[in-house]
Amino acid sequence: MASLNIVLVVVDSLRRDSLGAFNPAYGFTPRLDERLAGWHKFDRCYGSAPWTLPAISSILSGIDASRHGRYFHEGNGFEVTHLLPAGYRKIGVVNNPNLEPGSLGFQSGFDEYHYLPPADWEAPFARACEAIRGGSDGNPFFLFFHTNLPHDYMAANCKEHYEACFPDRRDWFRLGSGYLAWTDQTASERRRIRSLYDACVHRLDAQLSRLVDAVDRDSTVVCITGDHGEGFDYDLGRIHHGGRVHDDLINVPLCFHLPPSTAPALVERMGRRRSDPVASTDIVPTLLELAGQPQASATDGRSIASTQFDPSRVITSEDRRYLYLPSRERLNVNRDGKGTTRAARMRNRVLGRTAARHHNLKAFIQGPYKLIVTSFSPPSSASSLVAPAIRRMVPVGSTLLRVGPAWVALELFDVSVDPEEVHNLFTGRTGTELVTFLAERMPMLQDMTVFLGDRERGIAGVIENAVDGS
Repeated sequence: MASLNIVLVVVDSLRRDSLGAFNPAYGFTPRLDERLAGWHKFDRCYGSAPWTLPAISSILSGIDASRHGRYFHEGNGFEVTHLLPAGYRKIGVVNNPNLEPGSLGFQSGFDEYHYLPPADWEAPFARACEAIRGGSDGNPFFLFFHTNLPHDYMAANCKEHYEACFPDRRDWFRLGSGYLAWTDQTASERRRIRSLYDACVHRLDAQLSRLVDAVDRDSTVVCITGDHGEGFDYDLGRIHHGGRVHDDLINVPLCFHLPPSTAPALVERMGRRRSDPVASTDIVPTLLELAGQPQASATDGRSIASTQFDPSRVITSEDRRYLYLPSRERLNVNRDGKGTTRAARMRNRVLGRTAARHHNLKAFIQGPYKLIVTSFSPPSSASSLVAPAIRRMVPVGSTLLRVGPAWVALELFDVSVDPEEVHNLFTGRTGTELVTFLAERMPMLQDMTVFLGDRERGIAGVIENAVDGS
């Protein structure tokens, strides 16, 4: 039997609730909904990081962001495309600057790799459709297509999408550099920001529908997913992306088309796991198995269709570069950062030398529970002096603990009953009670670690040795 083609579509900043297939109350995706009927959709797919560079590195490689460490714009020797199948014509079409050909090596392993700047939102779809229709001279093809379209709701060309989506409105405005904090926006503009994004998703719907129509679905396995989501909760300081690991940023839509020739056992296992937590690192291993290709070893991901898939494992998501503050300002403590004011850049530099000299935020997902650990490691000589700053930097509603010179903020949510993640289950608990409470709900976390100071340390030990930091 001939090998099946593979099409992997990754949409930048695609919230799970923005596709009607995942949110019936949302009314802007009728065309795509029709085409996704009968696809296998997964309710809880978690991205490995809350922004594009580390998230795409994990999707393509099957390696957790915690392990590949690609949070900065320089190469680190990591082979990001080692999972791409041999014997396939491999094509990449991307239009996010994080994925440009260069030192990060995203183009390595592809036979063709096309980067088109984000200002031209139509050209990437046209190039992807051309690749699909062009065939592969008798060989199967693997297409990786990444579109920046929803991400650019803050850009000037969003006006075209907005007026097409809302023809009766005359209230479009350019969010521009205010996308990082919304601090210069009026209350009415803040209420409209989600509509700017929705308009881009509406445009995406039409374009993706045409792309799906171009696919020979009898001979092609197709996956549509997001690299991360987008935040719109101003009051909780949960806006934009990067620097947080709440579900609005890391729980992304995931859906697969299986050709009619797919083995019944694979179809059954895919259907049975719809509500299980899955990881973005599982995506390419799943595509390979569905296409009849051998599974690569030494990956963190597992095929969702495999008998080896473990729904009780711990899934992680991490960011080592950005940090979103309750003041609704995202700090990039490792560089000056784009879209920031001069005052914000000065705060970046001060915090990068003091309270946030080393910081890390990491989510652990197991079953219905999700633990978020935000850690800070200021210089030991300054730890007491920076305490007020630490308290202003921790997420709203978190439990703050001090471990020697370091600080950790903890949030535990049961997302099955609290999908908005507003009720921290650690509130009112201290000391060993926290350890016991966590162990009863997430037993595998005993073997998990967080970054504290200059090394990884076990979560249980961190909590046991902590004192109340309030």
